[in-house]
Amino acid sequence: MHPRPILTLGAIASLMPLWVSSGAIAQSRPNPAVYSSGVTLFEDITLTPNFTPNPATVRGLSGGSRAASDMVRRTQSPTGLCNGFINNEPDHTMVLTQPFPYLSLQVQSRQDTTLIVRDQDGNTWCNDNYQTFNPAIIGEWAAGTYRIWVGGISPRQSAPYVITLSETPETAANPVSPANTPQLQR
Repeated sequence: MHPRPILTLGAIASLMPLWVSSGAIAQSRPNPAVYSSGVTLFEDITLTPNFTPNPATVRGLSGGSRAASDMVRRTQSPTGLCNGFINNEPDHTMVLTQPFPYLSLQVQSRQDTTLIVRDQDGNTWCNDNYQTFNPAIIGEWAAGTYRIWVGGISPRQSAPYVITLSETPETAANPVSPANTPQLQR
């Protein structure tokens, strides 16, 4: 089952699979990046329905040198524009152990960011500017593995971001504020 597009507050159609975790959320990669601020970046996450805490968050640095539209081979998806510049490898992998009737994946950053999500079957969803300069994909998600890229609007431009994952619409409507996004230094 693949996500069905839904019109959201920003009139952006969205539908995608998302991460799965039960109890303790983010499971780190074997070698996640740890920055001088002590914040761990580029974590992978596994989610199961009714995960805690809700919302769950993961952090990273946006950007890359590859045009997102070149990787996905199109300029638009059912959930929005495929803009920005990303790394060749995904920033995060999200595993959803079961389907989610509703899951919100929202990126918050002080800089303009873009979002690309690809499932294990090669289906791709993109978004740019869901809330001001922050992208999101919101809707029904199938169980599975999703690769996530957070891009920058210009090549090789990076900025810290927080991805907020929520399975409740009330929480998703009030994501982490850009003012609360950490200032990370390498």
